[in-house]
Amino acid sequence: GPGFSAAYPALLLISLAASVWTVCSPSPDFLRFVGQTKGVVLMTGAGVALLIGLCAWLGWAYGATGTAAGFLIASILTAGSQRVLAVRHFKRQMAIAAKDEGGTA
Repeated sequence: GPGFSAAYPALLLISLAASVWTVCSPSPDFLRFVGQTKGVVLMTGAGVALLIGLCAWLGWAYGATGTAAGFLIASILTAGSQRVLAVRHFKRQMAIAAKDEGGTA
């Protein structure tokens, strides 16, 4: 309703962050499965630190919308970096498997 219109920008940013996180959510599990637990822990720790810092800074300056923007930025960087690492690792493994397949045929 009209009383909630001020919260719409923050809700939009939070929705975008949740969407990014959902799309990238298999990446940390894949990385842990292939033995990259240390990388997941380091990226997640850096993401949490970034989240706290951005939410505090942007929240102080811009209120709820700033906090939501901090959450979006931290989510994109954390989930995105894990996704990039997972895709790189997967492509590397697929190239090794293709090379092994081609060499034995």
